[in-house]
Amino acid sequence: MVSTLVVNHTAQQAALKDIKESEAKIFVVQQAIASKMVQIKELEEKMYNSLKSVQSIIGQSKNIVYASRIAQDIGTYQGQMMDIAQETRSCCSSPPKRSWSSSTAPPTCSPTSTRWPWWART
Repeated sequence: MVSTLVVNHTAQQAALKDIKESEAKIFVVQQAIASKMVQIKELEEKMYNSLKSVQSIIGQSKNIVYASRIAQDIGTYQGQMMDIAQETRSCCSSPPKRSWSSSTAPPTCSPTSTRWPWWART
């Protein structure tokens, strides 16, 4: 009976030793996993910050494109304004090209004239 107990005790101790060694290995692997998780979290934060930066750059680029379109429109409007100013200047400063009868007056270039731009008419 004592020999059976010793054999069982020895077998149990060997199994416990294997379990302890396995626990130590599991602990080492858990530590490695925790370390890798920290690295993954850092990379995730870096990627998120990069994504925000790229998103900001794209938004600013869209604003630049929109601003350039507005600048083109402003240039177009300024050209139209210059054309209207030239028309108005030639209308108001040039003498009549033909003689007018007494019943008809020469064309006038007044602020109510249709040759004036809509925003300058009174």
